[in-house]
Amino acid sequence: MAGRHAYYRVFRHMRQLHSKISLADVPDDLNPPHKRCTLIDFIACIPQTMTRACTSKGILHGFLENGMIDSNTKRYPDYDRMLATCRSDISEQQYNLCLISFPTLLKIILEKGHVPDSVFADLGFKTKNWSVSK
Repeated sequence: MAGRHAYYRVFRHMRQLHSKISLADVPDDLNPPHKRCTLIDFIACIPQTMTRACTSKGILHGFLENGMIDSNTKRYPDYDRMLATCRSDISEQQYNLCLISFPTLLKIILEKGHVPDSVFADLGFKTKNWSVSK
């Protein structure tokens, strides 16, 4: 969810900045015919707009909010912050299962980029209603 917030934050800034960046200062002999001007103007401005919009502050916000990185070092996952994103209360049994499984899940994410559902099942998670199967 927080990733979406970072996405909208960056592109909101892009829209604001894009109206201020233009090829208006380019000499007429380098400006293409009128029908293509708008498209080329837009495409030519994207790198500069992205550079201004995609700042660390704008992007880090989403990662901090959902616990993917901690607020102190901005480097390591924040376990409790991640669990705080759950929509329902977590039982002590679920919390302990997460705590025990966290190193394994982190290793798999770092290796594969995601955790397959079968791994959650093997570790004792039931993904539908977030209950523990062991």
